[in-house]
Amino acid sequence: MVPPIEISGLTKPFKDSKAVVLDLRGNGGGDQQTMVDLMGQFAGETFDMAQSISRKKSESIRVKPLSPHLTCPLFILVDSASASASDMFARSMQIHKRGVVIGDRTSSAQM
Repeated sequence: MVPPIEISGLTKPFKDSKAVVLDLRGNGGGDQQTMVDLMGQFAGETFDMAQSISRKKSESIRVKPLSPHLTCPLFILVDSASASASDMFARSMQIHKRGVVIGDRTSSAQM
């Protein structure tokens, strides 16, 4: 898991960019909270991304905008090896009209 402060540090150099290209090709996914924190760097509003369902409970995975967040255009590159958290990130940014997804069909493998 990458701490939120590190994610903020990763995106800080792009605050004045005209656009951001995020390459998730070959990315098999990662930690759910890291994905949510990264989404928060690009989200303009709070939204429920998905439902986390286990044997004992079901809860929303909620994305909240982090301040400051990036408002420039976002382009997300994916391929057939993009899975899990990277796949969910790309699809959520696409659904919420925050990013344009470019590439092949992803593996659609979520845990």
